[in-house]
Amino acid sequence: MSSKNILFVCGSLEPGKDGVGDYARALAAEILRGGGVCSLVSTHDKAVDAVTREAQATDSSVSVATWRIPRKLSDERRMAALQKCLKATRPTYVSLQFVPYSFSKKGIPLGLAKFAKAAFSDIPVHIMFHELWLTKKGLVADPKRYVTSASQKYAIHKLILHLRPRLIHTHIPEYQRRLKSLGVPASPLPLFSNIVPVNDTIVKTKVEDAGLRIALFSKLSTKEPIMDVLKAALNWSIGEFGKGRVDLIGGNAEVAKELKARLETEVAGVQVNVTGHLPASEVSAHLAACHLALTPVPSWVLGKSGTVAAFLSHGLPVYAPMPSGRAEVGFFDDTLAKFIRTAFDPADFLRMLDELEKASKASIALPFIARKLLHDLDAA
Repeated sequence: MSSKNILFVCGSLEPGKDGVGDYARALAAEILRGGGVCSLVSTHDKAVDAVTREAQATDSSVSVATWRIPRKLSDERRMAALQKCLKATRPTYVSLQFVPYSFSKKGIPLGLAKFAKAAFSDIPVHIMFHELWLTKKGLVADPKRYVTSASQKYAIHKLILHLRPRLIHTHIPEYQRRLKSLGVPASPLPLFSNIVPVNDTIVKTKVEDAGLRIALFSKLSTKEPIMDVLKAALNWSIGEFGKGRVDLIGGNAEVAKELKARLETEVAGVQVNVTGHLPASEVSAHLAACHLALTPVPSWVLGKSGTVAAFLSHGLPVYAPMPSGRAEVGFFDDTLAKFIRTAFDPADFLRMLDELEKASKASIALPFIARKLLHDLDAA
């Protein structure tokens, strides 16, 4: 275990409402569980009105010391609050968890570089780039997006130049290439599953015994590429085994209602189960019982989706049929990319299901990623 005392710095830390905050909390809790030292601070928190000090617990019941600084504060008061946090925690490393919109309502955090340099001038810095600048669509096609993208790129470059981080991580190859275009090397750090399997060993009911069971979790969609894969898979299962089921887990209730109605109208004999929001342990139980999953996330960013990592860690081949204009599957680990498809083929699916059951999922497990972070920090 590293001897470093790490302060994770996020925009917001409202449990269940900020994906990056949830990520940092889980990572910090895993490091604490292993005997390390770490804490959390949010510098632009949307969900508090006053500087708040609290202990935030994870699903594993490990509590992390947490400081929350409201977004509405002036930079002067924000700096004063952050200095009190730094004095209390005495970190030997700062890990900045970067998403443009976490530190700026418009997603252009031009002032972050100067603020962070003043705050962390004597402390080594690590940056985890969860997101970078928007993909441009052309000045004529979308002038607002074009200007936002260029401004974000400038803010990110400025942040790197001011902080001179000892180490930079990112989740997907495309972001590594973008950072390289700025002359900045970035190391891979895979994203762990946001739903930890309840059972270490997942034994699924065979498709031929109970029919195909499909999962959509969190990001539900009725777009035609999604519907095409759903109908192809369900019609095959119902035709072959007399059964086919879809579990719509969490996500937008109205979209779930629309998707259920369409499936029941367009696929004879389908069973659709709408669960609503569930505790993580119950989500895991549903995923463990399914055989494949669908996502509307474009293939090139799959490696930064905690939901996709949850599918794979529960042994589900993932279908990502939404067109993105890129052939790349967004994983550093080729082992995971082997289990992503855009179209359903029964023989190919059955082969993948069998192979994924036997494949290692260690690279998207939280303990592995916490160890890799600490190893990379020690080596930096």
